[in-house]
Formats: sequence, structure tokens, C-alpha cells
Amino acid sequence: MKSKIHFYPDGDIIIIVDLTEFCVHKNVLCLASTVFKDMIINASQTSINDQMIMEITLNNESAKDFEDALSFIYPSVYITINWSNIVEMFRISEKFKMEVIFMSATTFAMEKFQENPLLFLSLSEKYGLKKLFKEASKLVIDDFIEFKEDPAFQTLSNETILALYKKHHEYVLNLHHLDVEDLKCNYTPKIRCDCVTGETDKLFKRLRKIKRFETPTPSKTYQILCTISDHESNGYSCIRNFFNEHLPNRFKEIFGTVEPLDSDRRNDKANRYLFIELGG
Repeated sequence: MKSKIHFYPDGDIIIIVDLTEFCVHKNVLCLASTVFKDMIINASQTSINDQMIMEITLNNESAKDFEDALSFIYPSVYITINWSNIVEMFRISEKFKMEVIFMSATTFAMEKFQENPLLFLSLSEKYGLKKLFKEASKLVIDDFIEFKEDPAFQTLSNETILALYKKHHEYVLNLHHLDVEDLKCNYTPKIRCDCVTGETDKLFKRLRKIKRFETPTPSKTYQILCTISDHESNGYSCIRNFFNEHLPNRFKEIFGTVEPLDSDRRNDKANRYLFIELGG
């Protein structure tokens, strides 16, 4: 059966995928894929209309997925990376080393990972995408209780699952033991001032607020502990320094490094997240 989209009269190579024939152009394939460039060197030939033409059969491939890949690299057909093809576009672009498709899939993933962080954590691990892995892990760790019950959680490697459990367990353990003295530890005012002494009550109230939650998310804990408005600080710079500088540093020492999502890195009020790194 001939492909309805990619069977070009001037094509100079036949690719057979799942009984579907694609008559395409060697130069297009070679420019898009180093794997096809090597395959063409050793391709056999077949006769069509008394003319010899190269032929390659791809086993264990879907005709629809291959058609989508061709549609992406051929300028005459328009197709985008979307939710329905993202998994297969990653797979087929990696298998055949189609760099343009792989980069487009990566761009889509970076733009959309917040909508399904567990899917993109799995894909980033599989295809070695360190930045995407780190970003997706921020959201998975932050809502770990829910994500660990998702069947897709089991698609992650044992190494990543253990790293996520470890990060979450350490967070919960440290949160359980957290007290005001821990947070005030090693604080030295920049100027001699008694204002912060009076902030102990504020810390007690914030800790009580945190512990009203069964297990508050790391980002919620950080938000409650480490931010203060001008109104709450009563205009005292020493109080702002305590909450906006000292407490974030203590949070890092107790729980580990936190960062905003990369897309929010210029927003001082953005949520801060714990994370793990690929290969870390």
C-alpha cells in the first residue's frame, strides 16, 4: 500500500514500514538523519516500472509514526509536536538520530512539562535531558504524595524512584523536628537591634500554621517561613533581613537547595522548590 502523503513521483528511495510504502528522497533523509545516511549506503535495490530504485524495510515500526516523522522533516507538509505524538516523536527521533525532531520535542517538553511533570520526568530520564529532568522533579517532589500513587510513577527507573523517596523523606523528617531555635541559629544582626527578638512570636505562629497541614509541600513551607511583606516588617530593615536573607539560608541548610522554576527565575516572589538532578 502506498502512503497517501509521502509517495513522491520523483522519489529515489522506497521505505517500507508495516506494509506501507514511502517513496521519498535520499537527500532529505540524509540531511535529517545520520542513521538513514548510513542505511542508504548499504540499501538494496528493487525494480519499479522497469527502473531500479533503492529499498529499505523498517521492522518493528508503526507506519503512522514514521509518516509523522517524515511530515515533520518535509517542508511540503506541516505537522507540529503535540500531546498525541510527543512520546513517539522522542522515540523515533532518538532511534534514527533525527536532530531537528528531537530538538522540537525537547522544546515542546520544556514548554509543557508543568501540565504533566511525571510524564516529562520519565521522558527526560530516558533521553538524558538534564535540564528538563531537574525542572520536572521540582513539581513531582513538591506534590510527591499524589504523584507516587500515579501508575506512571512506576515507569521511572529504580534510581530515580529512590532519589525522590529520599528527598521527600528527608524533607518530612527535618520538618517534623523543626523549631524556632533551629531557624534562629547563627543569626547575627547587621546592626545592633532588638527588633528580631520580638519576631520569635511571628516564627511560632508561622510554624503552627505550617504544622496545621498534614504534610505541607516544600514550596508552601518556604513561602510561609521565608517571605515577609513591608507591612509585616513594620518598615524595619533588620526584620526584612531576618526573614528574607537569614531564613532562606537556614532553610537551605536544613532542607537543601531550593530554586524557582527556570521560567520564573526573574520573579522574586515565585515558589521555591526542592529538586533532584539526573545522574546526581
